[in-house]
Amino acid sequence: AAFLRLPAAIALAEAQKELREKGYGLLIFDAYRPYSVTCAIYNKIKDTNFAAPPWTGSRHNRACAIDLSLIRLSDGKEVR
Repeated sequence: AAFLRLPAAIALAEAQKELREKGYGLLIFDAYRPYSVTCAIYNKIKDTNFAAPPWTGSRHNRACAIDLSLIRLSDGKEVR
């Protein structure tokens, strides 16, 4: 399950509906992320270009961000 704030979830559902009509879908990798996970990711990477620093946190910690990819519904494969 992926957890998001209601406005983000509604926008995502609207995008999914439009994509479905064109034969595409969304593959969600990550949404809400506990603060402890943000800290663990940053402590491993230690680069603010690729990981949110613990002193500011991440939009994932606020359930406002998702990591996703586009897939073809016909075969479930990612569009590259």
